[in-house]
Amino acid sequence: MADSAKANELRKSGDIDSALPMYKELWDHSRDKFAAAGLLFCLRKKKLFAEALPLAEEAYSEFPDFEWCKNEYIWTLIQGKLYTFPDNGQLTDLANIVNKIVELKPDEIAYKITVFKLLKSAKKHGDWILLNEWITKLSPDILTGYTDEETGWTDKVLWYYYRVNGLIYSHNEEEAIRIIDESCGEFYKQKKFFERLKAKAFISLEKFDSALDVYKKLVSGRSDWWLLHEYGDLLIKQNKIEEGFNYLIKAAIAPPMKPELKVTLFSDIGTILVKFKSPEEAIKHFQLAKAVRAEQGWGLGDLNEKIESLGGDLCRESNIRTLIDKCQIIWQGFLPKDSHSLVNHKAMTGLKGKVTGLIEGRKFCFIKTEGNQSYFCSTSDLPDGTTNNQKVKFEVKQSFDKKKNKETLKAVNLKRI
Repeated sequence: MADSAKANELRKSGDIDSALPMYKELWDHSRDKFAAAGLLFCLRKKKLFAEALPLAEEAYSEFPDFEWCKNEYIWTLIQGKLYTFPDNGQLTDLANIVNKIVELKPDEIAYKITVFKLLKSAKKHGDWILLNEWITKLSPDILTGYTDEETGWTDKVLWYYYRVNGLIYSHNEEEAIRIIDESCGEFYKQKKFFERLKAKAFISLEKFDSALDVYKKLVSGRSDWWLLHEYGDLLIKQNKIEEGFNYLIKAAIAPPMKPELKVTLFSDIGTILVKFKSPEEAIKHFQLAKAVRAEQGWGLGDLNEKIESLGGDLCRESNIRTLIDKCQIIWQGFLPKDSHSLVNHKAMTGLKGKVTGLIEGRKFCFIKTEGNQSYFCSTSDLPDGTTNNQKVKFEVKQSFDKKKNKETLKAVNLKRI
């Protein structure tokens, strides 16, 4: 018969492959609680949950007061059922698993993982009753700086985010606003997301001026396209159509240009263009939204009806990139004349300037023109042997500054003069 001490030694050293068959033999012959717990540990580590789950049920029923067995049962349920729960699974089934684990009185870490799994799924499904029921069972005071792999947020910040969402959608908006204002120090890095929720709370309370004030601050400076879109929509709903439309255009030109993210925005722009009695421009936006939805396999809604009602061609094969280029020209035309728009900016050729800021080892420098205009330049684009103050001829093209999160102009095709 296998040696229990040897099996334990192998398990503790991390040699699960050798320990596993020994624990199986021990359990088959002795039905010992230590053999059961050791075998469960090894099966868990090897992710053999088809064997581990029934064994965990059996072992816990026989040894309910043995702490090691109970802990192995808890983690077998977490890893074998909670972690593997399908995205399209029924929320009630997940709640049953969570209830089963919680009834076992798991330790703080296991409890937090279990409850968070349910909270995340409840938010995804929009089940605010379930979310509000469970979030109060988890105190933010026990949460640490653990970062969720999917969101990049700490568990504490996620708790506040779920809590505020739950309050807003259950019509406790004033409490949601209070939490945001009083606890903002906990989530200062994600402040814009919570300020956005505050705006949503004000909208729900029909305090539209307060919501507009929040959004106005959010879109000042470098802004995310989706905030610009939401602010524009809110302005339009308050009959500030021209101002709102301007923000929809800003949202359209803001990076990134991922059509699948902006498909609703394209439709919204098209709807306003219909009001502006610009049917040809509206058709292009509806066609773009349709092309993106078709590519993604999404439903088309009423896009065909909108296109047809404006006299558009339903049968035309639409290339998304081509339609984006056409829409960008339209966006450019609606921007204020004095705005420094980079949309569809044609490469400016024949410019002259001199190289500045060239430092050995640094991957960028600048090209300064006689008119004191400065352009970013990658040192890899410089002709061999270029030095500071070298006069060059160059072109300018549209680029994107990731550090500053905004579009910019870049010097390219440099030639020494």
